[in-house]
Amino acid sequence: MSDDGERTPLGLLLEEAREGLRLSVREAAKRAGMSDARWRQVVRGWQSSRGRRLEVRPRPVTVIGMAKAVRVDDRSALAAAGISLTEEQYEAALDELRVARAPARDRDAELDAVLASADFPSEVRLDLAHAVRSAQDPYDYVLDMAEVDPGHQVRLLRAWRVIKDRMATESSEGQP
Repeated sequence: MSDDGERTPLGLLLEEAREGLRLSVREAAKRAGMSDARWRQVVRGWQSSRGRRLEVRPRPVTVIGMAKAVRVDDRSALAAAGISLTEEQYEAALDELRVARAPARDRDAELDAVLASADFPSEVRLDLAHAVRSAQDPYDYVLDMAEVDPGHQVRLLRAWRVIKDRMATESSEGQP
């Protein structure tokens, strides 16, 4: 975990590329589908929660999305983050990223259909719909919700897994 002025190896790689492209943190985060606060947390390697400093361990799909946002080789970014993936895991992360970046109108229709067919509490449906429609990675969105009841966070993450799996299945069924 790095201190205030330091960055993780991944953070150094991403920030050098971001600065080289003359992108603001906000624009890079937007391209990566995350909040600028989450971008900063991943870059520095920690987040603050209830006065405590917690290590940030980004998911592979988050690292790949950030790398693509600033035109860094995603495998180099994964290595800098200390993440080793099999080819199958790498392809699964790319698939997850494709689903997350599907055109908003397609994603909205799929999301509405899945939410309508699933038995999720209304607060879970609202939070997930907001995360997906804001183009933020729902996992990062939930993790950013530090003050939310942990039980609600778990329900959100489980519901997102169901939605992501259903949307990926529907997308692959439509492929030739």
